[in-house]
Amino acid sequence: MGVSTMRTLLLEDNERSGSLLRGHLGREGYVVDLATTVAEFREHLMSIAHDLYIIDLGLPDGDGIDVVQEVRRRRDRPGPILIVTARTSISDKVAGLDSRADDYLCKPFHIDELLARVRALLRRPIRMAENRVVVGSLILHSATGEIFYNGEQIKLRPSERQLLALLIRRSGRLVPKSLIEDSLKGSDQIVTQNAIEKLVSRLRKSLGHEDMGVNLRTVRGDGYILEAADRIDH
Repeated sequence: MGVSTMRTLLLEDNERSGSLLRGHLGREGYVVDLATTVAEFREHLMSIAHDLYIIDLGLPDGDGIDVVQEVRRRRDRPGPILIVTARTSISDKVAGLDSRADDYLCKPFHIDELLARVRALLRRPIRMAENRVVVGSLILHSATGEIFYNGEQIKLRPSERQLLALLIRRSGRLVPKSLIEDSLKGSDQIVTQNAIEKLVSRLRKSLGHEDMGVNLRTVRGDGYILEAADRIDH
């Protein structure tokens, strides 16, 4: 499987540097959300689960070390964290790694090195175990984006897999259409309300082939909720 379902949250206060990094990662197949402030980062953190975090330390409205610690406190979002910063002293590196970041890369760096470190972080088996999310008979491995049923990977179109992963991560909660639109836009797809409805319809058909122990409900005018079947009120 490729990395097309891997979603990265990048916190970089320099818009030019952030755009360049997002472009490089995007060409490798990663979906990247860019935040230039801690406030923007928190908005993304609260709305979409990410598989990887790349965080600068020098920020206009906070310190990156505090951001790393905040991500770690969110136990439902335990993806690996890569610090990318101009702080090069040993004490800064120690502080960054002690804050529970997984890796520390000093600026300036070659993009090939950053991509190699990203691949290494996402290969770590421990992350796959930490990122298991179970709804009904479905199991999502967030580190890879793979979704399993009865021990076998479900075969879905990339857009269907991306939507189902989002629904699983937010299972039991309303997933607004606006959030689905934002999620799909990161994949450079043309997204309309009609396209989202068709995508949900296709996903329902895919899930309906087997008794997967889930129900995908429509909340008219608002969005969708994926629930375990035993939680549905009849």
